[in-house]
Amino acid sequence: MDLARPGDPYITPRGEMVVKSEEEVDNITKEDRFVPVLRKMAIRNKRSVSDLPASDRNQQTAINAILVYHLLGLTYIEIAEVLKFPPDTVQNILHGSECQSTFEEIFNELLSTHSGSLRARIAAFATEGVDNMIELARTAKKEIVRHKANEDLLNRAGLNAEQLYGSSGSDDGDALRIVIESGNDSGPTKVEVDLSKVRKR
Repeated sequence: MDLARPGDPYITPRGEMVVKSEEEVDNITKEDRFVPVLRKMAIRNKRSVSDLPASDRNQQTAINAILVYHLLGLTYIEIAEVLKFPPDTVQNILHGSECQSTFEEIFNELLSTHSGSLRARIAAFATEGVDNMIELARTAKKEIVRHKANEDLLNRAGLNAEQLYGSSGSDDGDALRIVIESGNDSGPTKVEVDLSKVRKR
């Protein structure tokens, strides 16, 4: 099943579609858009100047400036004009191992921070998500939806067969076996119930 995308109609837990105008959908999309805030960014790994990829401070400063301008979309020529560097120097620095290492450090830091933010946002939604799942389990119109919602809730609570009884999915205690044979023209529906004690191995 595909995830909902910005602009998709809102579906209530009862399976009803709430139709909104284009203006309302656009406002919702703008409100829900993730906006990173620099002052709230928690750095995962604290570093000193000696921990940076380039041993020379001036070289590291040049790398930082060139890398940021490059990530902002400027060309070699434009970066050279802004920083008063020869274009060849800009290109050589960008292709150097120290610049690559600096980029990796920044990339991993941003990725880690963004992942932490996503986890926090998902955790904040957890209670409402569980409430929605319970609502589906109770009131969904289609039986398959109710079944899947109940199954998901049991799995998340650690109450599925594999977690309770192991990979075999069998219990070492009492067992209940129900067999239903649909009726036809020759006879009515038959229901066989077998309550038996399973011998422990």
